[in-house]
Amino acid sequence: MLQEAELQPHRTLYWKQGYAPAFESKALDVLWYYERIEALEAKGEPVCALDWKPGLQLLGRPHEDRPMRPGCPRRREFEYIRLGVGLVFLTVRLATGRFRTAAPKSRSGPCLTRLLEEHLETLPRAKRIHYILDNDPTPTSAHTRNWLTSQRGRVRFQHTPKSSAWLNQAESGSNCFSAKYLRGRLWHSADEFPSHVREATRNYHRDYAHPFDWTFTRNRFHEWQRQKHRSRISSTGR
Repeated sequence: MLQEAELQPHRTLYWKQGYAPAFESKALDVLWYYERIEALEAKGEPVCALDWKPGLQLLGRPHEDRPMRPGCPRRREFEYIRLGVGLVFLTVRLATGRFRTAAPKSRSGPCLTRLLEEHLETLPRAKRIHYILDNDPTPTSAHTRNWLTSQRGRVRFQHTPKSSAWLNQAESGSNCFSAKYLRGRLWHSADEFPSHVREATRNYHRDYAHPFDWTFTRNRFHEWQRQKHRSRISSTGR
C-alpha cells in the first residue's frame, strides 16, 4: 500500500538551524574571513582553521582481509580487536589547502597551545595569524585564553557559533582526511597511528591539497535566512 501511494515514512530529512546567541553575527564574521582569504594572505595575515578529530577507533582483526576479485568484493573477518583510540589535530592554511597534522595522546589547553606554537614557527613572516575554530572547551580554557593574551594581538581566534561547526572549513578537511586515510583501515598496533598520520599527510599534500571551493558567502547566508523566515511563516500561517 505504501509503494502504491508512493509514501516512504521510514525516511527522514535533517536540517540545521542556528540556535546559539548571536548566531547570525558570529556566522557572518566567519564568512567575512572566508571571502577575504587571498586579500589577508597578501597583507601577511594568513587565515587558518583548526579542528580535532577525536575518538578514532583503532581496530584490528584476527585474520587479514581477503582481497577483492572479479565478482567478489573484499572480505573481512567479522570479529575485531580493540587496540585503542586515536586523536588527530589538524590545522589547514586556507589559501593553499595544505594541512599540518599531529596525533597527540590527549586533548588539553597546554597541548593545544604547544601545537599552535609549532604551527606559528612555520609562519615566521606573518604579521598576524587568524584561526577559525569551534567552541570546544580546549580553545576556550583559561590556559588557552592566557596564552592568546601573551601573543599581543599577533594571533586572533574567530569562533564559529555554538553547534555550528559546519562553518569551520577545517572540519570539512578533517572529514576528507579521515575518509581517505583512516576510515576502514586495519591496525596491528596503536603505535602505528602517529607515523601513519604523518605519512598520510605527506600523501595528501602530494595528491590532493588545494584550497576549498567554499561557495557559502554572506549573501547566500542572508538568502538562507530569508528562506527560513518565509518557510516559518508559511508553516504557521502567521
